[in-house]
Amino acid sequence: MEFWPPVEEARPLVSEARALIEGLVKDAIAAHEEASGGGSPDGRISPEIGELKRKMHRLGAEAGLYAPHVSERLGGGGLP
Repeated sequence: MEFWPPVEEARPLVSEARALIEGLVKDAIAAHEEASGGGSPDGRISPEIGELKRKMHRLGAEAGLYAPHVSERLGGGGLP
């Protein structure tokens, strides 16, 4: 199933997010799983998971996809 937002201005953002997820994000998750064995057995967020989460935030920000709804003046994408 394809998801497309009803707001035309958001469609390029969705395409960019999909590309980021299918590329760098998948690669980062695979590298994390290989290095950590897949996760914490007790269900807690390990330091490695915390770092992976921060890495995902950085990748989104570097791709210009972090906070697209926030004003450009404040560093966001300025989308409605």
